[in-house]
Amino acid sequence: MIIISGILSYSGISAKARAMGGKLLKKEQYEQLASCASVGEAVGYLRQFSEYEPLLRDFDEHDSHRGMIEATLMGSLYNDYNRLYSFARGEQRAFLDFYFLHYEAAYLKGCLRKVISGQSIQEDQAYRSAFFARHSHLDTDAIDNSTTVDELIDALKNTPFYHPLDAIRHTEEPSLFDYEGSLDVYYFSYVWKQKDKLLKGKERQIIADSYGRRIDLLNIQWLMRAKKNYRMTAPELYAMVVPSYYHLKPDDITAIVEAPTYEEARLLIVNGYYGQKYADDFAEIRFVEKMYTELVEHIFELAGRKNPYSVAPLNALLYRKEHEIARITSIIEGIRYGIPTAKLMKYAVTQ
Repeated sequence: MIIISGILSYSGISAKARAMGGKLLKKEQYEQLASCASVGEAVGYLRQFSEYEPLLRDFDEHDSHRGMIEATLMGSLYNDYNRLYSFARGEQRAFLDFYFLHYEAAYLKGCLRKVISGQSIQEDQAYRSAFFARHSHLDTDAIDNSTTVDELIDALKNTPFYHPLDAIRHTEEPSLFDYEGSLDVYYFSYVWKQKDKLLKGKERQIIADSYGRRIDLLNIQWLMRAKKNYRMTAPELYAMVVPSYYHLKPDDITAIVEAPTYEEARLLIVNGYYGQKYADDFAEIRFVEKMYTELVEHIFELAGRKNPYSVAPLNALLYRKEHEIARITSIIEGIRYGIPTAKLMKYAVTQ
């Protein structure tokens, strides 16, 4: 009876998620996009797709930059979320509600980047504004009018984001990296805790496995990037770790952090759970961000196929759509700077 109840409660939204997933770009469509000779041609190609045509109908590719393109395309992700939300009920909406925190954290990271670089937050927010008005409790008017980091953080009082950011601003010479890291740690720690409060049974187990692996891989990505590119102390490395553990245990984190060299840390990972589980991906850790994105996408997709009548297909679709937009944005930016098609496919698109 429980299985039948699950099928009935998820049949509508699962079918919706599958239909939306079928509209995601395929490899050959990425190749066609990457082979465009100009930004204008690329925008014209994207107008062929129903998910992007309404957003790009009046888009002026001659008076745009990466942020404008990405903000416009994000309107398609927001539309997908709203469609799922309209179909969702009960536990499904509970999942989407706490998933939404991810969009708020991403929005705040973008705001921080702008105020730190002296740009206006209000730019490129047209599609986000209506979306947040429906789902967010943030005072976006106060945030959008902020011109300094202090004003931005003060606009977040009485929200869950205030304390992690306020703690960072009281440290010595906080950087954008520090602020963004605190938002990521807060978000993933929140999801890890909330899954036990908002979900139960199979749903909780699915999200625990998917996000447990995602958090582990994110910690690996951050630690490897930091050990390779930055001279960070052990306390600084520990501070950037999401304190939620799945297959990567605290002792594993300690060993990686305390490893004297990048190569020794890499070998610990290659010989650990994820290095063995995903041997081909970890054999040569060079592009850790790309590896993380592709592995998480694979994990989420697999969970969705194994559990079609659950929150897993929703989770997979939203993740895949977000990274479709990131890939499209990277390709268009590469076209702007004359990067060859083969190179764009190698670095921007899953092979």
